[in-house]
Amino acid sequence: MDSSNGELVSDHEKQANILNKHFSSIFTSDDGKQPTFAPRIDQHIFLNNIDFSVGKVRKVLLSLKPSLSAGPDGIPNIVLRKLAHCLCLPLSYVFEASFSTHCLPSDWLQAIVTPVFKKGSVTDPNNYRPISLTCTSCRVMERVINSKLIDYLLQNNLITRHQHGFLKKRSTCTNLLETTHDWILALDKSMVTDVVYVDFQKAFDTVSHPKLLSKIKAYNILDDLFEWIRAFLSGRTQQVKIKNTLSHSIFVTSGVPQGSCLGPTLFLLYINDLVDCFDSVQCNIKLYADDAKLYSSYRLDDSTLSVDLNLILERLAIWAKTWQMQIAYNKCFVHRISSNNMSCTPCFKYCISGIELDWSTSTRDLGITIDNNLKFDQHISKMVHNASVRANLIIRSFVSRDPAILVKAFITYVRPLLEYCTPVWSPHTVGLIRKIESVQKKFTKKLYGFAKLDYVSRIDMLNLELLHVRRLKQDLLWCYNILHGNVAVDSAKFFSLSQYQRTRGHPYKIYRQPCRLNVSLYSFANRIIDIWNNLPFEIVCVSSIAAFKRKLNTLDFTPFILAEY
Repeated sequence: MDSSNGELVSDHEKQANILNKHFSSIFTSDDGKQPTFAPRIDQHIFLNNIDFSVGKVRKVLLSLKPSLSAGPDGIPNIVLRKLAHCLCLPLSYVFEASFSTHCLPSDWLQAIVTPVFKKGSVTDPNNYRPISLTCTSCRVMERVINSKLIDYLLQNNLITRHQHGFLKKRSTCTNLLETTHDWILALDKSMVTDVVYVDFQKAFDTVSHPKLLSKIKAYNILDDLFEWIRAFLSGRTQQVKIKNTLSHSIFVTSGVPQGSCLGPTLFLLYINDLVDCFDSVQCNIKLYADDAKLYSSYRLDDSTLSVDLNLILERLAIWAKTWQMQIAYNKCFVHRISSNNMSCTPCFKYCISGIELDWSTSTRDLGITIDNNLKFDQHISKMVHNASVRANLIIRSFVSRDPAILVKAFITYVRPLLEYCTPVWSPHTVGLIRKIESVQKKFTKKLYGFAKLDYVSRIDMLNLELLHVRRLKQDLLWCYNILHGNVAVDSAKFFSLSQYQRTRGHPYKIYRQPCRLNVSLYSFANRIIDIWNNLPFEIVCVSSIAAFKRKLNTLDFTPFILAEY
């Protein structure tokens, strides 16, 4: 670890103090200005009280992960979980007292920060992300509050539908499905789409507390709840821990606690009004917490929408300055999506605060590599490479040769890499399907006693499924969830239900929209239609996603997969 004078520091205590000093240097000092923020809801609708009943506290305690890591109070999750039936009553009394008096125990305001390395040089403090570990009992109280707060916000439509982070029924997959669907529709209409990726610098750590509290009040979060949140944000301290050594304690003057339960929701309230910049302008925005992308689709002979996008960037810069959110200009860029290679050449300039943004030919968007034509070849190549490296590492590193143990490791550490957000990028070409399948095919062949068996026999004996089949099932699960409202995605945007009801089949048959390009024909909204429409009534019309999954496992997918891998 490098110190301020460039010397290499090996002492753990000194390293912890260097990192703590660096993490605290990015805190924001409020400028004393209080921007006007209009009420977001009618005055007769409000949230001011939380019920800390014994039943609710017990339920949260039993849902804790059995972790052995402990916060400043030295009590790990597993202790509270094991003693849930004994502790739920006294903890409910403690929570009620804390809530009504707006006072938190001093330990609850402390955080032990674990520096998590991102990338680059390990000696540069800038390459570490601070993750706070707070007291488990406080996080239990936060969960009870956060659950009620989220319900209040969603029931009253107070959180923008463009926000997909830290919310029920929303995820990175819903974010990517909506954006790629918009881009594919534009491609099919011979339009180009310019996407501006905006990065806020240390967003969670730079939130101004006075400005956050003013926004919270505008959502009619009042009285005891408002005062408790004020106390939750005030007087916080943090220490960095390296090995078993702690740094000196430093006061936290801004930001929401990362690693807490309530912190992410408070951040969503802080950034929620960013979408107001898009009023009366033909431009879209999608958010995942602080990750923002703005995009506009247009024909190259019509530059008016490009002007709209530049206007939005000006408004965004003003919003960021007003609310003291720093934009990382060096991490902002523009990406063009087009079906024509010639139209990928930049013909417009996009600027934020007068700084011209660079153009990118491919970008990593929430873990998915997006290229100019949405073919996802680059993403699949990178994903297969990373999965293959990890699969080979399992074979080399495990002492045991037991196939059952090695397969369990493969399922835990490798398969998630191959199945992240598959509805967004699932391929239709034989080459790419076989390329993905090759990871599991090669891994199973290296297992003891399986080298001479064919691939299908190996996966049958190991109780595995073809990766292609698993992707088809994921498509069907997402189709079911969208049509039944289990995810916060507008089903009408993706699917048009057929108006012609036959005597046989099910009532959720989807009408196929005309497509001009393969990228549209094989997108999620279209490739799933044939297999979905042919599902039996008793599968499609089950009442729960769990029952739907069970029914899918009884289905024969042979007609929909390759004959040979």
